Amino acid sequence: MKHYTSERCDPPSAHSTTPPIKTYKPSSAPSVFVYDQQIIELKITMDSREKESDFYFAKLKILKSCANILISQTYY
Repeated sequence: MKHYTSERCDPPSAHSTTPPIKTYKPSSAPSVFVYDQQIIELKITMDSREKESDFYFAKLKILKSCANILISQTYY
């Protein structure tokens, strides 16, 4: 029968019981500036997509109105 000591039911370690030390590497981590630039680019892209979407929905609204006019003229 195995005896597990942790709550997650992991088997006991044969080595040290201390957790490994995590090292921080500032040179490999992207800077805040890079993230800010990506956020700005994404916001610009979203704005242009929203404008494009609004444009095409406006065109669809016009087409729907024209279709309703043609349908009403056809049946009356």
